[in-house]
Amino acid sequence: MAKKPLLGNHQRCWIWGRNVVLATLRAGKWRPYEVRATAETAGEVAEVCGRGDIPVGQVTAGELMKLCGSSAHQGLAAKMPPFPYAGVADIPDGLVVATDGVQDAHNLGAIVRSAEAFGAAGVVIPEAGQAGVTSQVVRSSAGAVNGVPIARVASLTAFLKDCREAGRAVLGASERGAASIDAVELRTPAVLVIGNEGSGLSDEIIDLCDKCVAVPIVGMVGSLNAAVAAGILIRELTNKAQNHSRPPGGEGEGTGD
Repeated sequence: MAKKPLLGNHQRCWIWGRNVVLATLRAGKWRPYEVRATAETAGEVAEVCGRGDIPVGQVTAGELMKLCGSSAHQGLAAKMPPFPYAGVADIPDGLVVATDGVQDAHNLGAIVRSAEAFGAAGVVIPEAGQAGVTSQVVRSSAGAVNGVPIARVASLTAFLKDCREAGRAVLGASERGAASIDAVELRTPAVLVIGNEGSGLSDEIIDLCDKCVAVPIVGMVGSLNAAVAAGILIRELTNKAQNHSRPPGGEGEGTGD
């Protein structure tokens, strides 16, 4: 009998934490193989799992810690298959956040969390040289991986070229950016590209950007963490897109750029 494919080996195939597991179960698009719960959480999770007939096993807190390798499990863990990535065609119109070599799982999770929280249409990540969706990414996103389409592409370069041909603006996040995000006017749907934590955007990707943008900084620190900068830029760009889509003189009209 063939083994079931898993999100990762050993402890890495488990996601854990009350909010993360329950958000995944309620979203219904990434079905766990099984759920393990302590006596305190078994009743709540059984009610959710009962709708999809997912097995729920009751265990002690110590047994959960051995399964997931963390004491922060909050009484819940779920054994997961590989993450179900969306196709690029499944991402609706709106701001798309793309990542270029983001390797830290916590940063990628935080970027996905900001994308979902601020209303980005989707996230696109390359298959090579980049973190994928792992249990740590799921936790860092606080379950937001279930709320925004995440597509994985063989070539980020080819994806961005397709976006430009389709009339999308490609904006690169870079501290070397010539334009402050405050001064950017958004007239078409955009792709925001976030670079590697240490080296930033690759030269190849910068060459494909219509413009590089940066968060204005007034303090002594010259740059921001990739995930922090991404959150600010995503919020600014989704707000600009919403303001641009409102008809002149309409109720709730923004102030513009």
